[in-house]
Amino acid sequence: MNATRRSKRTRRKYTGEFKAKVALEAIKAQETINQIAARHEVHPHFSIRQQCGLWGLHRSGLYYEPVPESAENLLLMKLLDRQYTRHPEQGVRRMTLHLRERGYEVNPKRVRDGCAR
Repeated sequence: MNATRRSKRTRRKYTGEFKAKVALEAIKAQETINQIAARHEVHPHFSIRQQCGLWGLHRSGLYYEPVPESAENLLLMKLLDRQYTRHPEQGVRRMTLHLRERGYEVNPKRVRDGCAR
């Protein structure tokens, strides 16, 4: 029984410079992906992992959708901004006290986070 072996093709290895060049051409969208692939003699279909690798992105960043600020947080930030504009000398403790006097249940950490945004 003669078993013929298929010769294994070695995988091509592309430099980062080449990958960046191809990725930039794709981003510019002056040609279709198929045209770019044919010109550079590469396979036109890239997996998500390969595309992210070409663009230098993490896959988790591709799927991440930021959570919008709640209406309550937006209101607190507006109040903090208004108070800070009037009295920039006040710190986190005084700002916390100011909001508590107006009936908002906040702690210094929440005020600090609201001021940082």
